[in-house]
Amino acid sequence: MGICAYLRYRLSNMVKGLPLLNPYISWENINMENKTETKTKTISKKELMRSIELLDTNKVFDLVSLNRTNIANIKAIEGMLKA
Repeated sequence: MGICAYLRYRLSNMVKGLPLLNPYISWENINMENKTETKTKTISKKELMRSIELLDTNKVFDLVSLNRTNIANIKAIEGMLKA
């Protein structure tokens, strides 16, 4: 038996024991199956507007106009009212 035949024989015996390689299976995918991610629910614009309406005891804010602003500004106004 020549060296090339011997190496081919050894390699084929080593490969037989290995599972088939699947490109979609990786250690990241296997580890992700075990993890459960809990996402924090973001507050909707309507919920923010309701909380501002409850916090605004003097009825200073025009809620129709305030409803047109973006969520970041509404969150800032809510933070100021809570403080």
